[in-house]
Amino acid sequence: MYNGTLSSDPVVAVAEIREIAKHFTVSRYMIVAGFVILLYDHFLTIKEEIEFVWRRPKNLISWIFLFNRYLTPAVIAIDIYDKLGGAKDLSVAVIVTWVISEIVFHFASHASIHALVVIRVNALWGNRPAIRWSLYGGWFVYAVTSLSIALTAALQHVATFHPDPLINICFSIVSKFVLWVWVPPIILESVLFSLTVAKSIQQSRRAISSTPIAYVLYRDGALYFVVITLCSIFNLIVWEWLPLSYFALAEYFTLALVNAMASRLILNLRQLGGVRNDDTPPTVYFVEAAPSQQLQSHSISFSNEPHPPLFI
Repeated sequence: MYNGTLSSDPVVAVAEIREIAKHFTVSRYMIVAGFVILLYDHFLTIKEEIEFVWRRPKNLISWIFLFNRYLTPAVIAIDIYDKLGGAKDLSVAVIVTWVISEIVFHFASHASIHALVVIRVNALWGNRPAIRWSLYGGWFVYAVTSLSIALTAALQHVATFHPDPLINICFSIVSKFVLWVWVPPIILESVLFSLTVAKSIQQSRRAISSTPIAYVLYRDGALYFVVITLCSIFNLIVWEWLPLSYFALAEYFTLALVNAMASRLILNLRQLGGVRNDDTPPTVYFVEAAPSQQLQSHSISFSNEPHPPLFI
């Protein structure tokens, strides 16, 4: 397993170099594949983005969307530059600064997307205080735990950060326990998905299918859970069972995939309920515990009782 040094035996060292080259070639293909998926999704949804994000007054959801929409491709592009050998002449100080900044960005991106799902599930349950504070508390525990694990794993071996002349990338030793960074999001998403399923069981299939917004919330929620869970498991497998030279195999590909899915979560909901031809403020949708298909001016409610809105 490559850990920054080669065997002193020339025959073994040659075999190690060949194996490392193969590993990094596969990883580079995966990074580029994720980048292409992300850009292709941007191309497919640019019309909806202009209509339902740029032409509307901005709120928290809008800024989360734009943060992930435009910074994620930029970060992945820089990493492609690095993984293709462009960063071989960088100083150690620049490498350390970039790696730590990238860790923080990865966390911020994933955490903001998880927050979107927390908001959606809370809305499905009618903003009940017990559900709301449990969800917000769960998100906070996930965020603190994941960021602590990621930063601890990086800072523990910060002295090993260097431009590796053999593989022409920024390289460092990484603690094995970094794989635990993927456990909190799996737990959080499992709870969110369980609450979504429980709410769907409470509501009749006919009521959900005949209420477009409810249908989109449940459908996209289920698809998102499958995508992000598989991405987290993929990262766990890479860090636990594959050589360290495969470290980039899943990280950037899954970042791109999760961001593409998160964009669809927002655009699908806005496209369904917010098509307007004038410049009036965006529609506010009231998502309730029990569906009644009550339609009001500029709002949609699933029950007869007023509840706090879900801003999309």
